[in-house]
Amino acid sequence: MIFIGIVLTGCSLKDTPESLRALPSQVISLQDGDRYTLTLQMAKKDLKGIELDLLTYQGMFPGPMFRIRQGSTINLEIKNELWFPALLHPHGVR
Repeated sequence: MIFIGIVLTGCSLKDTPESLRALPSQVISLQDGDRYTLTLQMAKKDLKGIELDLLTYQGMFPGPMFRIRQGSTINLEIKNELWFPALLHPHGVR
């Protein structure tokens, strides 16, 4: 499995529209040769009564977990809808 984190470079938070609510993380299974677009965007989440603006992947916080068979080749497109640059930092890649 691959876990994905984000590295921020020189950013400040802006107000996130109320309509964008963070979803719980999901497992995304990909097969050899699959293509997937991962969108980086802001969303809101209520955490113990505190309203937070969060950086999300595909609207999920934490981001999705990818299940990919070892030896597979996939095409992962990153669509950055943030107003600043971001780096993808995967974990669990062998």
